[in-house]
Amino acid sequence: ADHVWTHTRWEPDIGITETPPIDRPGDLTLRFTDDASDAVQLLAETSRTRRVSFAIINRKTETVACRVHVVPSDYLIDLAALKDPDPENNVWSVEGMYAPQLDDEFYRLPVAAAHHREPGTFSIEGTMPIAGGEYSGLVYVLGSPGNGVARRSRFRLSANGTTMTSLVPRADDAIRGWNWFSTPRVHIVEGQSELSLRASVEGLEDGEESWAGLAYLSLRRRRGLARIPERPALVPAWPGEVELAASSTSTWSVEVDDDIGRVDVWVYELKRDGRAYRIHTNFDSVE
Repeated sequence: ADHVWTHTRWEPDIGITETPPIDRPGDLTLRFTDDASDAVQLLAETSRTRRVSFAIINRKTETVACRVHVVPSDYLIDLAALKDPDPENNVWSVEGMYAPQLDDEFYRLPVAAAHHREPGTFSIEGTMPIAGGEYSGLVYVLGSPGNGVARRSRFRLSANGTTMTSLVPRADDAIRGWNWFSTPRVHIVEGQSELSLRASVEGLEDGEESWAGLAYLSLRRRRGLARIPERPALVPAWPGEVELAASSTSTWSVEVDDDIGRVDVWVYELKRDGRAYRIHTNFDSVE
């Protein structure tokens, strides 16, 4: 189900601003479909699964390179919807998704962006309804937080007052691109039915300017006695980088838990003036 967050908009939100229909179509069409091809088991914890298939139609007469992400979850939170309790600090804004690998261009997907001009810790926050249980998380952030070479601010995410993740730079992170990082588990007490999130960024130790980008938080509930798989801190996206043949239709299928809440798919064109595409499908709400 969709969730409404309390939030403040202090810059135009490109996710809400109307776009003329003539500007909307891209070279690709992304849609869910019925497909009988072999499926990859994507983070399914139980033997009861459902198949989810999607197709990318390349309408151009040339090959298109892109990056594709598929994320099954029970809740997918757009972090651009979090509230800045002190917007006058001029640190946080809602901007397009920075694409440094495309000559510093932007995809037209809204993200929470922070620009540190002075020392200090600055936060955005929000509250949403959620079913009780134990959850594992994935958070999609720009670069390697805390990396001084790329000037990435340090980052901390907390849920109901408990730190979910405090990311630190590592040499093997992709410091210029966007990365999915796993988070420690968070437990929501049965009957509590509320998740309070706080995302905080802190400037670098040298006190010079730094930046941060936060896009999504995916939460996936533990099912019965199933053990939540341990994941590395940096989680590779699936299927990752692909090439779409000219005038072709490419399909993928995944098997996910049959009671999963939703599946989201993103496609990012890897070319100058490239577009980003996103679709999702909801299933029965988490009990």
